[in-house]
Amino acid sequence: MKRYIALTIVVSLISLVAFGATPTADFNVGTWVAEDSGIIVHDVQQQPVNSASSWSSLRAVGTSTDPVWLVLDNEGGEHGASRNLSVSVKTNQAGTYTLRATAGAMTSTENSAKVGFSVKVGQVTTNVLKSDTAKLINFTTVSVTSGMTYKTQNFSVTINETDYASAIAGQYTSTWTIELATT
Repeated sequence: MKRYIALTIVVSLISLVAFGATPTADFNVGTWVAEDSGIIVHDVQQQPVNSASSWSSLRAVGTSTDPVWLVLDNEGGEHGASRNLSVSVKTNQAGTYTLRATAGAMTSTENSAKVGFSVKVGQVTTNVLKSDTAKLINFTTVSVTSGMTYKTQNFSVTINETDYASAIAGQYTSTWTIELATT
């Protein structure tokens, strides 16, 4: 019987040496983070847009159903109007981007006249002339190195006084394409 016990112990030791003392297995764990990007034009904010809650509190202006109207007064002698606005962007896509818009002159569905305007971002003014169909307006640079990044840029839109004074009566609008372009 001692022989069988000794033989069993030897076979067991040989099995441990031959097959390894502890088996291993590969295990991989991962995650997927969805892209979350957005752009909103809104009234100038007192509080910075720097979190999901401040982002969700923004009210978009200048939509197709509710354009930003610049009130003009041709009775009081003031032939120009201006509106201060902000554009905010959020993104979690790593890279460096330019927040920019493409805009054409204001046109009317009532007549063929056009109205020019200017956009002031910081100290830079871009004039959108009556002849312009796609003028580039740069707002700001956005660099994303980690997590969600928020950035806001204030700007103003001003009607060109000369264009307004020579315009035919009617409503005029300009639809802008605002994008976050890779630089």
